[in-house]
Amino acid sequence: MRKTGTGIVMLIMIVFLSCGGNDSKGDKDSVTGMQAVLWSQFSAEAEALYLQAFNIASQVMRDSVDGNHDKSLAVILDIDETVLDNSPFNVEMMRKGTSYSEELWAEWCELRAAIAIPGALEFTLLAEQLGIDLFYVSNRSVKLLDSTLDNLNELGFPFADTLHIMLKKESSSKDVRRASIREDHKILLLIGDNLGDFDGVFDDRSDEYGKVELRKFKDDFGSKFIVLPNPMYGSWERGVFPEGRPGKEEVLEKLRGY
Repeated sequence: MRKTGTGIVMLIMIVFLSCGGNDSKGDKDSVTGMQAVLWSQFSAEAEALYLQAFNIASQVMRDSVDGNHDKSLAVILDIDETVLDNSPFNVEMMRKGTSYSEELWAEWCELRAAIAIPGALEFTLLAEQLGIDLFYVSNRSVKLLDSTLDNLNELGFPFADTLHIMLKKESSSKDVRRASIREDHKILLLIGDNLGDFDGVFDDRSDEYGKVELRKFKDDFGSKFIVLPNPMYGSWERGVFPEGRPGKEEVLEKLRGY
């Protein structure tokens, strides 16, 4: 169950109204972030999309376990906004009027307070039941391994151990970590909220915001790649605004109208 409450709604709306006349980049999160957090936390559509994604992924697993495989089967999942909901961290930044930093993110992770994305726990438990290995490949810093382990274990996620959680040591590209899993496993599915969770080719969004490369993999979405919704942050932002998160006027100038 995702956290709800009128208090969070009122908080976000108060901050939004108080910042309504400021179009500066310093106020960027009030412009581009609040509606996204509201939608992520409270819309039934968001929960429906999470459940739909994990239902599709579950069926792919069930259809695959009876075949002959020369390697052990595995599923690779991202962590943040894929199995763990960190939207309260975004709310806290709005409450304090701060922007993202590695220090603030580390403080949040050390709280071990993230809750499960709808459908994620049930999906991972089904994978365990079917004899499919899970690997959590995340760009959380390896310094956050202990808090990540604790958070996942407290929520009951299987395979939450040092062998199956692969965090970022140097490069943010996940290709090397995925390749190491492929040495001993056949990867059935990759699940994440960012296209870089599927293949490093998507890390470059310079060609039509990454859509040219995406179309080359169109048959893999829903069968091998499972995308979860995350309007709050991601590589899509850098593709649209390479200089960083924009102010209101920059967003309006970019948007397509009639």
